[in-house]
Amino acid sequence: MIQKNVPKSNFTTVLWAHSIKKSLQLRKERATKVSVRMLRLITMKESKYNVYFEHNNKEYIYNSISKAFAKIDANELNLERLSDKEKMLLEENGFLIDDSRDELEELEYVYNKYYYSSTSLNIILTPTLKCNFNCPYCFEKTNAKMQERVDYYEVLKKYAAKYFKYYNSVEISLFGGEPLVQAKEIFDFLETVSMLKEKEKFDYTISITTNGSLLTEQIVRLLIKNNCRAIQITIDGYKDIHDKQRTYSNGRPSYDVIIANIKQLIKVLIEKESNMKFILRLNLKDIGITDVRKTLSEFTEKEREHIELLFRPIYETNSYKENNSNKLDALTQFYDLGESMGYSIVKSNYLYKTCEACGDDNFFYLMPDLTLWKCINNMETEVAKFGYISEDGQVNVNGNKLMEWRSYANCFKDENCRKCSKLPDCFGGCILQKAMTGRRLCKTFEMSSLPFLYN
Repeated sequence: MIQKNVPKSNFTTVLWAHSIKKSLQLRKERATKVSVRMLRLITMKESKYNVYFEHNNKEYIYNSISKAFAKIDANELNLERLSDKEKMLLEENGFLIDDSRDELEELEYVYNKYYYSSTSLNIILTPTLKCNFNCPYCFEKTNAKMQERVDYYEVLKKYAAKYFKYYNSVEISLFGGEPLVQAKEIFDFLETVSMLKEKEKFDYTISITTNGSLLTEQIVRLLIKNNCRAIQITIDGYKDIHDKQRTYSNGRPSYDVIIANIKQLIKVLIEKESNMKFILRLNLKDIGITDVRKTLSEFTEKEREHIELLFRPIYETNSYKENNSNKLDALTQFYDLGESMGYSIVKSNYLYKTCEACGDDNFFYLMPDLTLWKCINNMETEVAKFGYISEDGQVNVNGNKLMEWRSYANCFKDENCRKCSKLPDCFGGCILQKAMTGRRLCKTFEMSSLPFLYN
């Protein structure tokens, strides 16, 4: 269309003529592409990673590769009754694929590519297993007497100087115990990493899992300064329930302190216009929807815009043996409540991994004694301990243990996994469980897949 008030000149005439010619060319190209797609739709098949389920009395289809959802009228796709437009939409979202594609083969290739990738490094920095809380279900406290190296951070600096330059990106996840009991030492080390980043030109981020009791405005600002992409804090239900389970070491309750610190955290995030993600994890132990609603009501509508919710039932460990009425396959009511109150639901950012903490070669825990572990949920499982860092910052690895761990992680040798429509969301489930018991602990649909439906 020629705009009004455009001066008529030879240049303008040529310009518009060129525009019209280009427009006709683009239309012709689009028509050709549509024709090709129409022909291709004839040889479409349904993705093997389509999952059919019901949610709030409505039928849905979910694709575990694309993470797309669609409402449907029946519990299967009838390709003969679909229009070409509907087929094209389903193709764009991964529900329909070309008949010649082998999705399982593609998935295995991409999974292996991510597992053996050498471009990024994620260290779960665990300088201490000690904590200022005394939670009954804590699996770390049984190992809290692990010797802490007095030269931990000095060795860590040598290690960083020697190895970080070989990666495009480095993420340091702060864990414990309670990592902020060593806040001064941690931020001193992170200052060293920041200087290395400028010198060696690698991307650098951090994340932190904390009980929230030691979080101050100054610490929040330091986290933002050090490119913190995510912070996670846990609450165990409403005040009366939480204060029975998450007490300080001296028995003092912690609920009010944590709520106040979270509010301060969100205030700083808004003020600094930070894109740091705040994850509020709600531990469920015989907790109903009413208690969760009371907890979520602690925050204003504005504060809720900056909170992502993660719901997890407390599970049994070697040191904690209690039944729990809350299960991993019964989280829908909590997701629905959170969304209705203006919260976002956490979705997995770790694609093509069975576990965010131990699912590839360059992801490990660095413990207080400078040993390297793939998982610390059960530190009696020796295969999870695969090496150590020596005093000069040198990494020493037991290759046999790494290969054994890889064999437990490799779900593509398991016939049940190869047939499963939820494989791209699970990849065989917990590697530690496989190592300990020889059996896979599959992730439930409500834990790993359903969150993608929300927001």
